[in-house]
Amino acid sequence: MAKTVLIVNGDPAESLHLSEIAERLGLEAHSVGDAAAFNPNGKPAPDLVLFDLDAPGPDSLSALRKARSEFDAPIIALLDADATSAADDVRAAGAADILIKPISPERVESAFKDLLKISMLETELAEVRRQFDGEPDFAKIIAVSSEMRRARTLAQRAADLHLPVLLEGEPGTGKKLFAKVIHAAGPRHNLPLKVIRFGGTGSAGASADDAGLAMLMDEAWSEAKGGTLFLEEISDLPPPCQERLSERLAAQSVQQFNPSDSVRLICSSSGNLIEQVKKGKFREDLYFRVNVFPIWLPPLRDRTEDIPVLSQHFLSQVIAEEGKPIEEIDGPAIALLQTYVWPGNVRQLENAIFRAVALADGERLTTREFPQITSQVPGFQASAPPAAAVFSMHQRYEGPAMIGGNLPATRAITLTPFPNSAMVGIPALTEEGEIRRLDEVEADLIRLALGHYRGHITEVARRLGIGRSTLYRKMREFGLSVRHN
Repeated sequence: MAKTVLIVNGDPAESLHLSEIAERLGLEAHSVGDAAAFNPNGKPAPDLVLFDLDAPGPDSLSALRKARSEFDAPIIALLDADATSAADDVRAAGAADILIKPISPERVESAFKDLLKISMLETELAEVRRQFDGEPDFAKIIAVSSEMRRARTLAQRAADLHLPVLLEGEPGTGKKLFAKVIHAAGPRHNLPLKVIRFGGTGSAGASADDAGLAMLMDEAWSEAKGGTLFLEEISDLPPPCQERLSERLAAQSVQQFNPSDSVRLICSSSGNLIEQVKKGKFREDLYFRVNVFPIWLPPLRDRTEDIPVLSQHFLSQVIAEEGKPIEEIDGPAIALLQTYVWPGNVRQLENAIFRAVALADGERLTTREFPQITSQVPGFQASAPPAAAVFSMHQRYEGPAMIGGNLPATRAITLTPFPNSAMVGIPALTEEGEIRRLDEVEADLIRLALGHYRGHITEVARRLGIGRSTLYRKMREFGLSVRHN
């Protein structure tokens, strides 16, 4: 099906001219004198909109914003030469590109091609994200336990409302996922979700003073207009920001409600906000403004029924990424995971499954793949993972011809033979059982190849599938040099 262009232009002659340009590019053009006159019934939704703004004022900018919301397509705005001062306002209203009249056919064609290409790439990227991450929806929230089912039900009810939501629970319980799902399932799903995190490493609070944070929050509020503002760890909000946010919410509550001019607020807190209020660390008026629709997310230790399903979910994700043929987590391993207290909650469980897959050598995960957890749970005996048996640390092979930047000149790389084989291999794990860095493994492979082919650069490059210049560059990066026997 041909891509469609909606031309909004009050001049019939100019509309015809623009339609001819679009049709020369193989596009299907529809022309209307006013955006409100376009009847989508029986017509495909436009892939692109060309919007002529005679005099960019409040009415025309409002019409542009409405068109951007209704059509969900890139908009090219046409401006008269004497109206260029309004270009910033036009872009803020939703225009992806601006053409100044009079315009040449070449310029129109270029704008059409560029925006359609960008739109196509955005669609492909969205599809890739759906395949790997999936669109946020309530099916992503795994809930077997009654406590978690209740939290999910409350979130479903909250999604259809415009009320502030407060998500409380320990770190790692899924508050950010809930916020994303509530936004994605609500009436503002096609509008921005702005996220600011306060407190902790890498947060807004780590690099800005109180005044700077207040300014940052003001900017975020403006950017989230019509959409959702998610404030993570609101219990760490400094007093100036608490005052500013309380004023914002108070002003919004007395205005005539208009979704496009309001901000839907979602907050999360790992600390007990009411205790913060009692200690005088959190404003009481702000607490009641953000705590309109509270949702408590229970810790993982209180919903052990969810652990088998969560574990299998994370296992499926990891093996899809890593390509390892692991079918399941066996019964004793599940019992181990359900017995552990999980201080890091769901986030810690996800990391544990990922690490177990990296260590696994069989078709299922057993208690051996969770040594750090078995050492902390009574009744389970920690043992070395199977991967430790693959590389015997007692038989070593000294590469004959390659020395590295930090290695003594008398040896190249220590390589370990596989059991029952004359082959040598490069260890993938450190002695602590962690995955080695990719650049370290690559450097070892180049060392091994140079030793195996006695420093013959052309042969090494051919066997590695890279050019000689690339090989020399990588040797310089890794501090390698050839030493002939």
